[in-house]
Amino acid sequence: MANPASTGPAYWTELRNDLSEGLSTTVKDGLQPIHLAQKGMHLSEVAHTKLKESLQHYSFSHLPEQITFYKEVQPFFVSRMIFFNRVFRLETGRPPGDPASVQSYLQKEWQYIRDFHAEHYFLCRYIRAGETWLDEKLFIPNSENLVAPLDWDLHDSLLHNASWTVARLLSLDLMQDYLLRAEEELTNPRDPKQRNIAKLTWTDSKSALIELAYAIQSAGSLNDRKASLREIIEGLEAAFHIDLGHYPRVFQEILSRKTGYTNYIDRLREKLLLRIKLIEEKYDPK
Repeated sequence: MANPASTGPAYWTELRNDLSEGLSTTVKDGLQPIHLAQKGMHLSEVAHTKLKESLQHYSFSHLPEQITFYKEVQPFFVSRMIFFNRVFRLETGRPPGDPASVQSYLQKEWQYIRDFHAEHYFLCRYIRAGETWLDEKLFIPNSENLVAPLDWDLHDSLLHNASWTVARLLSLDLMQDYLLRAEEELTNPRDPKQRNIAKLTWTDSKSALIELAYAIQSAGSLNDRKASLREIIEGLEAAFHIDLGHYPRVFQEILSRKTGYTNYIDRLREKLLLRIKLIEEKYDPK
């Protein structure tokens, strides 16, 4: 984590890594788009505030360092602020209705991206090509090239400062990926019940799961008693990420046990009864 007492390039790199990690974790949390945007805006704003504060106690050691800050460092943080702000606006304004209506709505965002690239064609090519010959004119702030205020209007054409334009370019790169995923969701919607399902791995013995499979098939608990033993085995293997191997041979070993045929099922029954007993004792009015 970035040391608040530090400053300079090393600190900026730490801030960037911290923000990237925080945003990555937020995405993995599986939040709804509006909540994701709000969390992303907050994390980005906090990081950018720290970045600005670090400049109060730091003087650039040479011109290339200053150029790097305004060409690469600052745009990274600002681009995340802009991106999550745009996602928030997009999702809070998303119209209800059929996929065609939503697709038409998303096309307006695509048009904004196309218009931006057309308006800033030269700078977009300059950045994409990794050019440097105009860096001193573009990325050294002066009285005629002031950095825009934080409460900017994202559609304001007056944001001509190169550093902020680069930030907007980076934000729209992120936005393109977001729109592609949104359109994919429209054409191939996922069942909400299938989202963010935890991966479950069987950590008991294979013989225990095979014993359970035979019991389920014997009880006719699946597909109106029509599920075969093989289908049940394959379903359990897929659900619990395990290979049960040659299960008939394992079942023969179960039948040769001297300790009983249903050790696992007996243990399940014992554990369940114990849990019920503990619940009853906890809520016993005595």
